Amino acid sequence: MKNDGLLDRNFLKGKDGDRINAILSGAGHNFRLLLKWLRLLLSLILETMWAISRERQAVIGAT
Repeated sequence: MKNDGLLDRNFLKGKDGDRINAILSGAGHNFRLLLKWLRLLLSLILETMWAISRERQAVIGAT
């Protein structure tokens, strides 16, 4: 089993525990990637909303 990803043996369940540990570690990794993507999406949405708000304020202030 690879140890470079800090994935060590699960001594509670033997080989089944190792398999479960690998699957849950992969799921955790995918979840971190999903959270990173959602954080980026949220920042883009908020940035766009802020830019639109600034443009509206500029138009209102110009009239």
